[in-house]
Amino acid sequence: MSAARGKAELAALALYNGAEARLLAGAVAEAEARARDAVALSPRRPPFHVEVGAALFKQGRLDAAGAAFKAALALLPGAAMSSWSFRDEL
Repeated sequence: MSAARGKAELAALALYNGAEARLLAGAVAEAEARARDAVALSPRRPPFHVEVGAALFKQGRLDAAGAAFKAALALLPGAAMSSWSFRDEL
């Protein structure tokens, strides 16, 4: 991994962690924005898409949430739902 790519991954992880903290604090719109920024930097990370979906779900934007969850699943071909649960994100 190049140094630039490594920095982008670290930045994406920091955004994801910030999104998680904001979601837990009830700052749902901020959580969505940070999670979307994480996805933009590192689109191949399923948990980042799940975080977007969780924020959208909590805002009642169910179609968009479903699309985010599907994007996460698409990155995990053949993965069983038991490996990690979306239920925990909602």
